[in-house]
Amino acid sequence: LTDLDAPLQLLLACGPLVDLPRAQALLPEVLSLLPPPGITALRLHDVLFTPLEWAAKKGNLAVVEWLCTDARTQPLVRVGAPVGWACYTGKLEVARALLRHGADAGATHEALWGGLPPLLVAAQNGQLQTVQWLMDEAGQQLAIEDSRGFGVLRHTTLPESWERMEHAACKRWAESLL
Repeated sequence: LTDLDAPLQLLLACGPLVDLPRAQALLPEVLSLLPPPGITALRLHDVLFTPLEWAAKKGNLAVVEWLCTDARTQPLVRVGAPVGWACYTGKLEVARALLRHGADAGATHEALWGGLPPLLVAAQNGQLQTVQWLMDEAGQQLAIEDSRGFGVLRHTTLPESWERMEHAACKRWAESLL
């Protein structure tokens, strides 16, 4: 890990390698290396995850809390789709924390399955609890559609084996509301 450049080390420490002390120690160096706009432009391979999105996707609540409350990294709350990644992977407590810190529950980014709204990616991945939370507590609407006109019900059936997965429960719940 130490052979990698500091920005990549920070991204990895916030995401798959979960090393909060390492991420905190790397932050000053990373900030000194980043051109404007700084931390909000830091993404893995320039197009994928910000440090906060990766922490959200992986369910790293301690890292999410740090990134959302440290004045140097707090602007990440309004970049990309951190709530979307948390909801896609069913990390409901992380999604709740992000919303408490000012994240937009409907924000998306091209890296989130081509810019799908969080409600649709959660439905497509069969994350019933996060779909319910997005609608009941985060103010998202069941009528939301993607650019092809596909809504929540259609997204629950997109995976080939949807009937054998959690997607069926998600579909039944959405149907009960319609």
